[in-house]
Amino acid sequence: MIFKDNFSETLLVAEEKVLFYCDDPYLKQNIDFTMSLVTIKDTLINPYIQQVVYLFRLTPADIKDLFKLENKTSLWEILQMLDFNSSHSLIRTIEFYMSYVFGDNFSNADNKWTLRSIAIDQVLFERIVEITLIASGMKNFEDQTAFKVDKPKWLLEKEEEIARIKNQNKNKTTSASKYFEELMNVLVPLSYEFSYTFEELFNMNYFHIQFLSKYIPRIVGYDIQKRQVLSKKKIKYITEK
Repeated sequence: MIFKDNFSETLLVAEEKVLFYCDDPYLKQNIDFTMSLVTIKDTLINPYIQQVVYLFRLTPADIKDLFKLENKTSLWEILQMLDFNSSHSLIRTIEFYMSYVFGDNFSNADNKWTLRSIAIDQVLFERIVEITLIASGMKNFEDQTAFKVDKPKWLLEKEEEIARIKNQNKNKTTSASKYFEELMNVLVPLSYEFSYTFEELFNMNYFHIQFLSKYIPRIVGYDIQKRQVLSKKKIKYITEK
């Protein structure tokens, strides 16, 4: 069964749930379901969400090394090798995430993961992975597979692996305290300029934060220009030392 969804940049900024639906005219029952988006707070505080984001970012080459396999394979193929009713940590971790974002619509029945009694297949699983990575800031919105229909699968996998390595190297050079400082340099201006509380900001997804932060330099520049009309001294913004 082929599912469609209403995932979009507008949905990300609106902090709405993603609707999955099937518009088959011969379908006699409603099988729509929604998916919640992970927030900054989820990815920074919840260890299970952090682990799932890590797993979802793995490339076939990473999975080959991690599970000591002879050939490259996908996360979905690894899951197919396992018993969904087992206590394997990989199964339990992803099941926790599925329950977290899909609620009661997700279940494990007859050794299959289902959403509203419809078995999750590879296409749907990989779409869930893609949406998760975009909402958590690990993948750009414009890098979705649907936007790269003319590229072969091996090239898409190579591009994702290169992007992951770049992000990984970037993270290695950033200490926890430095990362916190960088995060605050984004959140504090948003709170100051847009009057958001920190609770509101931490309950946003990364895409939403990144979207809003693009406007901060324009707002600051405009504000400083107005002040400099009355003063010739260099005016420092609130995050400058």
